[in-house]
Amino acid sequence: MEKIKLQYDKEGDVLEVFLRNPEKAVSEEMQDDIVMHRSLKDKKVIGFTVLNFGKRFEKQKAREIVVTVRK
Repeated sequence: MEKIKLQYDKEGDVLEVFLRNPEKAVSEEMQDDIVMHRSLKDKKVIGFTVLNFGKRFEKQKAREIVVTVRK
């Protein structure tokens, strides 16, 4: 099992989630401010980016953000 890596840029309010090592990818907006990244090589999900991450929690008073990835 690979480790999940999280990076948060507080100034830009951007959360990056890597499900595997970063590599060349195709990016696709899945929902408002949520971008999924797929490997060019095998088309599997590498990770995703959540823009305005902190604002989403404040606005929705949420404890979680759910992202559904379809193959």
